[in-house]
Amino acid sequence: MDEVLYFSWAQDKLLLPAIIGSFPKEGVSRGFFIPEDGSEWVKASGDQFADIVIEGILMEKTEFETNFGVIGKNVPELP
Repeated sequence: MDEVLYFSWAQDKLLLPAIIGSFPKEGVSRGFFIPEDGSEWVKASGDQFADIVIEGILMEKTEFETNFGVIGKNVPELP
């Protein structure tokens, strides 16, 4: 995964960590989020991907880490 965009995604009145990353070798972008009761990143469906982009709040990496934790330390490693 190359470029990563960080989001705070509102779902059922909760703010969830979400990211969108580009996979240039495959020529695609994929979204991932951690559900409320989850401990791992879940690949976003097409509808969820669109919702993250449309309804999510784009964040700087430092703001994401302040709100949700550091990926690989407080938050699970990305897939």
